[in-house]
Amino acid sequence: MENKYEIFIKIGIKIIIRLVICIMILIIVCIILNYMVIKNKGSVYYNDELDFIDNLNKIVNSSNIEKLKTEFWDYDSDDYTIKIADEKVNTKENKKRILVVGDSFVWGYSQDNLNSLWWRQLEYILKKNGYENVEIIAAGMNGFSIVDETEKIILDEEYMKKIDPDLVIIGFVSNDWEINDKEDEYYKNGIEEFDDEEREKYIESHFNNKILNILKEKFNGLYKLVLEQLMEKEYSKEEFKKKYGYSNKQKEILYNTEEYLKRIEKRAIIPLSNLKIPVLVTNLHYESKAGGCNIGFKDKLFDLLKKHGIENYDLENLYKKEFKNTEYRELMVNIADYHPGVRLMNFYAKNVYKYLTENHSDILGKKKNKESTSLSEFEINDYQPSNVNLRKIEDKEYTLYFPRDYTKLLQYYDTKWSYIKLNLRYPVNIEKIELKVDSCNIISVKVNVYDEELGYEAEDDIELDIESMEENKRVYDVKTDKKITSIKISADSLKEQNCPILLKVK
Repeated sequence: MENKYEIFIKIGIKIIIRLVICIMILIIVCIILNYMVIKNKGSVYYNDELDFIDNLNKIVNSSNIEKLKTEFWDYDSDDYTIKIADEKVNTKENKKRILVVGDSFVWGYSQDNLNSLWWRQLEYILKKNGYENVEIIAAGMNGFSIVDETEKIILDEEYMKKIDPDLVIIGFVSNDWEINDKEDEYYKNGIEEFDDEEREKYIESHFNNKILNILKEKFNGLYKLVLEQLMEKEYSKEEFKKKYGYSNKQKEILYNTEEYLKRIEKRAIIPLSNLKIPVLVTNLHYESKAGGCNIGFKDKLFDLLKKHGIENYDLENLYKKEFKNTEYRELMVNIADYHPGVRLMNFYAKNVYKYLTENHSDILGKKKNKESTSLSEFEINDYQPSNVNLRKIEDKEYTLYFPRDYTKLLQYYDTKWSYIKLNLRYPVNIEKIELKVDSCNIISVKVNVYDEELGYEAEDDIELDIESMEENKRVYDVKTDKKITSIKISADSLKEQNCPILLKVK
């Protein structure tokens, strides 16, 4: 007979085996659920590459903000006008002028080449097709709603008198339906008001336990799903609403009420309908859930536009036709940002151009038989990062610095090489690039080219071969028939200081 100790040992072994089996089953279930969440919700693993690109986005946006403060850019934050490089808003004289108004799609959120923005591409398409008598001015700010765009820009009499537009185009994104009244508690933003740091602090202080930490580390998709359910309970608490506002779901209910509809109508639609200047509203259609976008809000807006006789151009059906077999991730600026990339920006530009030729020939004026001569001129009007200290010396010749502060530089994910990016106002043909350097070693020079199919700038770059090299001068051969949109320079500083570079092109 077995003694009681042997019985206890056998029972213990059985319990341990069952526990191990249960844990293994639980892990398998978590893996399956995590995969299903990622597949169904379109989530992306928080892997090293995503973290890397997310940090790169922050560098780009910070750089764009810093550039707007420099004399080279001359940004007017009081009227939200976006004047890239040394562009000036002068008296339009005999030209026609189109004012494009919008939010981050106009401002250039996460864009490392602001010439890729849809209103910049629209200007390029107009000039390329011989329309030289019209210019594009853009104004906007990240997060602006259609109410912001109307009240802060279009209804500003002093500003509109200065710009003197012949047509106003509003680019509507579905989250522009929001009214951003910070003082109005009923319409105050909810969790979206948190910046990343505040949001992380809130989550850590309320949901910091071992199980969630394991999920976050091993099963990020499942962790986000569980966290979403936990946060929904927080949203429903009155103390949370009083302090932070409404959740996305609760706000969506508010945005669909008749009262909210009347507020949009009163503050944006009716004032736009009373303007003496013609207004065209077009929807910059996209399917992303980023920013609380809801295509249904676009339908509500367009119903109001038609009710009040405001000119409108709905791109939804054209979008579905052109991109019916394309995932939105392929259209966004990168995998860590749901703003449109060059291909989608090009879609907006070419369709608005087509609409203008068919409906506003009075503004576009007479078409010339050949493209504008300015399109063949080499000019750097944008750059990353903000501290390259770019200066034009003469035609096709610039001085700049390769900054010593590597934390502000762009990087390649695979090699981690840091580089600066110099963007051209218009795509042009280049035969050779000459660099004279002091106190640094040039690692590589690459170029981006214009791609007709994808849009303004091709995603992949071309590394150039060295044609000749002297002590402090290198000449690079640009062996491509395609037009160049930007130049990338990688270097290692040999001293603890910025590296002066003299750039010439042929």
